[in-house]
Amino acid sequence: MRIMKKIILYLISGILLFGVGYVGYGITTQYIMPKTEKTSEKEVAKTKEDKKEKKTSKIKEKREGEEEQQQSDEWKEAYVEWINNQKEGATFKLCYVNEDTIPEIISLGESMSDGTTFATYANGQVQEENVWGMGVSYVEGRNVLDDGGGNMGNYYDHIYTIRKGKWVQIAKGEYGIGDNTELDVEDESNYSYTWNGKKMSKENYEKNLKKIYDKKSATNLDDSYKCVSAEELINELIGSDEETTFDSAKDKSMKQMEE
Repeated sequence: MRIMKKIILYLISGILLFGVGYVGYGITTQYIMPKTEKTSEKEVAKTKEDKKEKKTSKIKEKREGEEEQQQSDEWKEAYVEWINNQKEGATFKLCYVNEDTIPEIISLGESMSDGTTFATYANGQVQEENVWGMGVSYVEGRNVLDDGGGNMGNYYDHIYTIRKGKWVQIAKGEYGIGDNTELDVEDESNYSYTWNGKKMSKENYEKNLKKIYDKKSATNLDDSYKCVSAEELINELIGSDEETTFDSAKDKSMKQMEE
């Protein structure tokens, strides 16, 4: 009898445990599983949103690339047109005065009287600054240009920079004998110095100049500065080995568009 009672008790316990487990499973299925399904829906929505953002980003990048390409062609065409408007016999060179990716362009006149012109491109326009030529220099990538020069005992440093696509004079230094033509022009002890209209010593003049212009790092437009003819630079800009003018380059571009 005792054995039978134990067997019956074990059977009852098993049934009760099975029932509790089944109920627990039902609760888990009812209250936990739906949460998992909801999380999955959020993940699906997020994945869709990510794909949408990636597509939008690709479209944006494509448009930006097209705009950059268009801008690239624009400055080249503008420079070609500018070159064709310079005096005959002038020579040219691309350089980087400021830190952007579009170079500046220099035009050296055939004679000293023709002078030198620096030009930069921004906002769809070529802006130029005429300088004397002798003593002109610039510091590449530092956005400073020194129109330095003078003669007969009077000299100057006119410092320019590019701001919002335009040449702006940021400092004006002058030194020499002034109107005292009777003084010895070779004797620097006769020189007076002014910086932005303020009189000062030679030492302070040089300090002011050094603050904004490093002559040691400057590129001088002297006889060793190599320039090329108008035709050579135009061909370099439009990527052709043929002698080409701006008008013929434009005609060639129109023909390619029609084809």
